[in-house]
Amino acid sequence: MSDLINPSKEEYERVGMKKIFPLEPGHLVPPWLDPAFKNIANDKMTRAYIAKLICLVIPIDFNYLLDKMVIVSNNTQEGSLNEHHNEQDVVVSFDNMRINVEVSMNNKDENIRKNLITWLKQAGNMYKVSDGYKIPRICHQICIENYNAFNNDLLVTEAKLVDVSTGNYEVLTDDYIQYHVNLNNLPKVCYNELSEIEKYYTLLTLDEEDKLLELCQGDEILMDTVDKLKIMSNDTEFITSLENKQIEEYCHKIALEDAEEKGKQNEKLEIAKKMLDDGFDVQIIIKYTGLTTDEINSLKV
Repeated sequence: MSDLINPSKEEYERVGMKKIFPLEPGHLVPPWLDPAFKNIANDKMTRAYIAKLICLVIPIDFNYLLDKMVIVSNNTQEGSLNEHHNEQDVVVSFDNMRINVEVSMNNKDENIRKNLITWLKQAGNMYKVSDGYKIPRICHQICIENYNAFNNDLLVTEAKLVDVSTGNYEVLTDDYIQYHVNLNNLPKVCYNELSEIEKYYTLLTLDEEDKLLELCQGDEILMDTVDKLKIMSNDTEFITSLENKQIEEYCHKIALEDAEEKGKQNEKLEIAKKMLDDGFDVQIIIKYTGLTTDEINSLKV
């Protein structure tokens, strides 16, 4: 597909997209992209990074989590670079607990709804393979976002199910919790001044190799993650698949624009036809519809 169409940077920006591929010199595959994030989770070399992202938000012992965790409900196979289509980004299972990690950039309202549905669906699915509701199941979701889902300046916001009927907002259960990580609330300071949680989540905002290396200095888990990004960035087949997906998204947006424009044009023609039927002068119709004389005259046939 990339041989057939190659939109410019300006064309991408016009439809609200950033042109990422082909990668610019010194840039790696952005870790916030679903395929990249899923492959980081599914590689033993970088699974520790996912475990860190989780235990820095949810109070779980890192070593215990890393030892027990299993990646489930994900089409990407161990170490694979190309099988990445799935409704969920990463689902980690251990003991009686499942944690869904979603990286959701832009499209705030759409992603909030999607993640909520995914979270509750995941919680329901846990009971399909258990002993009814006798065994307590815990289902948490970490939503990594670049928008503010809440009115605060916190890096992590915890959301629980509450009873609002009394006005006391009593928590119904601690078994189902959403954690919203707002990447926009990361501090803008030198990398060596960041806390551990800030460093691990800052990595998800970077795609320039020199900045990634500066951030990860002295941290083996972070360095392994950058090495994984390098491997993906040098995989021609993987990069081609991402470039084609980028172009597909662009074409989809253009198609939506065309459909919307066609709908507006049809609406104008319908209005003009009714105005003609009611005896309005052609110049008046042109003024209020923006149609040309030829377009209006064609309606007289």
